[in-house]
Amino acid sequence: MQSLRYTYNAYSFLKKQSSLYGQIFQVKFLNMPLTVVVSDPERVNEIFTDSDGIMQGGEANQLLLGANVGKYSLLTLDGQLFADHRKILASMMNDAVIQHFEEIIICSVDKITKLWPQQKEFSLLPYLQEMVLDIVMKTVLGGHESSHFMTAKQFVKQFIKSGTGSFVSMLYGVFPEATRVNSTWTKRLSSKLRQCLLDEIVYRRDLCNDVQTTSANDFLSYLLLARKADGDHLSDNEVIDEV
Repeated sequence: MQSLRYTYNAYSFLKKQSSLYGQIFQVKFLNMPLTVVVSDPERVNEIFTDSDGIMQGGEANQLLLGANVGKYSLLTLDGQLFADHRKILASMMNDAVIQHFEEIIICSVDKITKLWPQQKEFSLLPYLQEMVLDIVMKTVLGGHESSHFMTAKQFVKQFIKSGTGSFVSMLYGVFPEATRVNSTWTKRLSSKLRQCLLDEIVYRRDLCNDVQTTSANDFLSYLLLARKADGDHLSDNEVIDEV
């Protein structure tokens, strides 16, 4: 029942549990390990500033996200490796880059909202999905129309649409077999997307030899130009997982 209630209205469920059991409580979701929910600000700060290696957020995320984002994503890293990758990503996000991405987001929102039907009811979800797709593709891979870009766009579009909606999520939570089927499909899609990104990385690495950092205008280009503490570039797998 907890899985159904959370999937139907997560905020309402967590708020109710907090009113019953306080700012730290346990939840047992179907087909998942025991989950501890913490909403007390001081305890949350302790979790995120833990330096003893006890609170391994990356290890926990690996169970849920590892199949899709890989082992080198910032979401699935812990310890010094997490600190190193976070430093690289933070160094990329200067004011100029953030402003550039902000402009992309504003333009995309303006473009999609102008397509909304007037004076009648309509489903908002397809427009939001298209908006997310447009923003992701332009900020992460740039706006060029190469064959790799167009192929990746189709795969990302499928990812955005897969598992959308509380009813679908409830089915995955209640019926383990549905989860396994979806997981298999997602892994296949993820594999195809990774190969597409690898092809794009190989293509761009050749270009990056003659391209200055200031000319990069998307997340992938920044990652390819970034260097680790030892001076080496990120590996192909590290770049793909961060993307």
